[in-house]
Amino acid sequence: MAQFPTVRERRFRSMPPPPPRSGGARLLTPSLLFFWAIACGRTTTDGFDGLDGLDGLSGSGPGGNSSPVGGRSASGGGGRTGSGGDSSAFPAGGSNSNSEGGSSGALTGGAGGALTGGAGGALTGGSGGHFSGGAPSGGQSGGDGEPECPYETWFNGEVCEPKRQCQPGEYVTHPGRNDLDRSCATCPPGSYSSQDNVPNCAYAGCEISEIVVTPGSSTAPAACAPRPGFFSLGSDAPSFVGFAATGTRVYAATANLTEATFHGFEDGVALEPLHYSIEGKQAPMAFAVAPDGTFYLSGPDPILPNRIWLDAIKSDVSNATRIPISDTSTDGSIGLLSTPSHWVHFVTESNGEETELVIRGASHAHMTAGEARVTWHSFYHLSASSADRLFLVQSAPFKFHRLLDWTLPLEAIALPADFEPTISTAGPAGEAYAVGFNGDDRNILEVYEIDSHGSLTGHFEHRYEDGSPLPGAAALDPGRALYVLFSAVREPTPGHQCRRDTHHLVRFDLVTGESTILTLGGGNDWVGRVEVTSDGSVYVAGAQRYDYFVWKVY
Repeated sequence: MAQFPTVRERRFRSMPPPPPRSGGARLLTPSLLFFWAIACGRTTTDGFDGLDGLDGLSGSGPGGNSSPVGGRSASGGGGRTGSGGDSSAFPAGGSNSNSEGGSSGALTGGAGGALTGGAGGALTGGSGGHFSGGAPSGGQSGGDGEPECPYETWFNGEVCEPKRQCQPGEYVTHPGRNDLDRSCATCPPGSYSSQDNVPNCAYAGCEISEIVVTPGSSTAPAACAPRPGFFSLGSDAPSFVGFAATGTRVYAATANLTEATFHGFEDGVALEPLHYSIEGKQAPMAFAVAPDGTFYLSGPDPILPNRIWLDAIKSDVSNATRIPISDTSTDGSIGLLSTPSHWVHFVTESNGEETELVIRGASHAHMTAGEARVTWHSFYHLSASSADRLFLVQSAPFKFHRLLDWTLPLEAIALPADFEPTISTAGPAGEAYAVGFNGDDRNILEVYEIDSHGSLTGHFEHRYEDGSPLPGAAALDPGRALYVLFSAVREPTPGHQCRRDTHHLVRFDLVTGESTILTLGGGNDWVGRVEVTSDGSVYVAGAQRYDYFVWKVY
């Protein structure tokens, strides 16, 4: 499967060094994807690089409410009703108001408000309010004034006493002040703190590349070990190009400024990487693999502005064939698919008046199969089981189409009105699976099966209560299972440093209709591709901080 880069993927592409056999490709990712939380992750220190959250609920500090204050200073004039008196002319402070005392004058403090006294002057403190006296500023406090307490203490109305200490397993919700004690709260589930008075709780779990040996607690992180079947692609490739399956193998393509690398995996074992020089070309944007192992790469032409190049590269990367693709202006949106007999290339092109989705296909011997130009209507995903049967997902409004024998117009597939398709995948018998969510209930992930005649023949759904699932990729194990990769957004909660998205893989049994879910990771991790090989092995690909990875999950 080949897909255009998602928002999250482009985020990783910009960093310094760090489809199913039927095919599927994302043309334009909805703005919700991804709603990412790149800074969340388990750290070795508490608080400052922790889990998703808020520094505070309101007020001037984490979780705190700001206190009433005196009025604004001015060079003259009396008090103002409502927000405390402005300071009066040079000698004296402003008078009291309904709620707050005036600010200090140079010599005499302002009078107290109903809740808080005015600030002290240079010689005389402000008079007390109904609850608090004026604070001293150079002189003694006036009225019922409170003393200025030492560091890490607060005035409880009678004496200065030590502030509360937030213990391990807690975080600070408000640091306190002279007249208010420090406040604490218990770390949210899945996070911890091991020191006193931390501003946030850290992630207590393991990274996506690890398995849990000992679960974490509210005061300690989990003990973790390396995950079997997890392969890092290294941090020297700033661009993730694509992920595709052929036979019993999967390949992940990455690229830097001078070469593309094809990372192969078979039966859970990493193969020797293959390197292909792209020096003199712009970075590739699309990738596919033919059944015989031929690699396809496509990207913008470095010499002819707004043109596209496509290279068919032998399986041993010993040589390549350049295939002309476009002769009109493009906007850089490129995708590639490989079916058992053909490759399918698609790109958005502009003729100066309108934008078109241009789909071209040819056999793996590069004999032209057809071309179709479709006026652009927010198409953002394409899948294919053969060169003469293509499936397109459209947004605004949500629709599902198919293109038969390269003959326009597109045929609209009738789907329930409350279903919003986002991706699709196609099977070897001409069937397709439209994947999306229920528009009336965003917690339901739905799949509709469409047979080769365009009729609905099956329906699958999985309810996910811990957020709204957003499908990102799908892969088919024909006759047995459909795998859907989705992300879910967990909104920030107090005590978390930032939002922490999670990534999941749902398996729909095509015989029983039952669904099972596997949680893959979240936070710092991005998981955006899934492939199934001919022996039923399931692989996902993504990124962990600055490293791309491939993981054999089944």
